[in-house]
Amino acid sequence: MRMLKGICVSIIVAVFLTAGTPNVNAFEQEGVAKGNKEIAAYLLWFKANPDDGDSFDAAVLGGTFGYFVTDPLEVGAYLQILNSDDITPWTLSPFVRYHFFYTPTTTPYVGGSLSFTDPDIEGEDLLLGLNLNAGVNVFMTENTAISPELNYGIYSDYTLLTMLVQLKYFF
Repeated sequence: MRMLKGICVSIIVAVFLTAGTPNVNAFEQEGVAKGNKEIAAYLLWFKANPDDGDSFDAAVLGGTFGYFVTDPLEVGAYLQILNSDDITPWTLSPFVRYHFFYTPTTTPYVGGSLSFTDPDIEGEDLLLGLNLNAGVNVFMTENTAISPELNYGIYSDYTLLTMLVQLKYFF
């Protein structure tokens, strides 16, 4: 788990350090535009802090699908599934994101989502949560971006701090 944290932090630092550097292969991103769609895959690391004090770390693979209603406004959903110790919890989180400060190769955004999580544990109910997030699309080509994103989730029994590194394709 420590190695996974190090990899995630290294990727985010590299993306932020190179975000403002000139690109020798001059292009202008075409992904953030009205009517475009976005698909993404991500590796998620999170630290949960339940009220009972038993905090834990975990890694998850997931994906998103989004649609740009207007140039800056995107709606969509996160889907993640974790297979661990005879359980398969899943989470579906519809989201809204607002993109701002466009440059030819980067576009930061802020957003929020509602999370619906089935913990797949007998006797446990569906968990509901509110997530706030911020990230930046760093375009590698006109339609492909790497996007680090930080999320803060508020649930009835715990809070959740997540760090995603997404590989996105816009079409």
